Amino acid sequence: MAAIDTLTAVQRMPALLEAFPALHQLSRDEREELLRCLNELLIREGRVSVYAYALRKLAQVQLRDELQPKARSFNLSLASVTEDLQALFSVLAIAGSEAEDAARRAYEIGMAHLLPVRRPEMQRIPNWPRRLDHALNRIDRLVPAGKELLVQALVRTISHDLRMTVAESELLRAVCAAVHCPLPPLHAAAEEPSP
Repeated sequence: MAAIDTLTAVQRMPALLEAFPALHQLSRDEREELLRCLNELLIREGRVSVYAYALRKLAQVQLRDELQPKARSFNLSLASVTEDLQALFSVLAIAGSEAEDAARRAYEIGMAHLLPVRRPEMQRIPNWPRRLDHALNRIDRLVPAGKELLVQALVRTISHDLRMTVAESELLRAVCAAVHCPLPPLHAAAEEPSP
């Protein structure tokens, strides 16, 4: 446990991801119990951190895809998931920006790539983990061309200020896993959050 405490914010998620292959050794009951624990942990925290959400989402995807393998349908267009995109890009922009105007700029850059004509405004979402879970479930059903544009838009939102925060990096990793898209190569270095 002491070794975990010495990790920097940038090292934390990659170190945990190295442990994920061990999840394959768990029985079905153990996996279901772990999912329940992760959900309760997230709920108990009250104010949810992006890190806690990303960790839970990554574990959820790993465990659920094996527990409930199913054929997914890819039949939704970008226009049919507008509200879901609004939730995703609002959370991402706010997580990656300290100032409201910077968050709005980041949001607009990403959303304009997806919905160039008309798009909803960025909004602060009170219960964002639950709303983001719902949004990602629907976004996962996007047609392949829509997912490709989605990943490009996510990168644009993150890189609008020529830097990538740890929160943005963790959220991007979780979103790509949840919508079953490969993580794009990012050239910006993740920055440590200021104390």
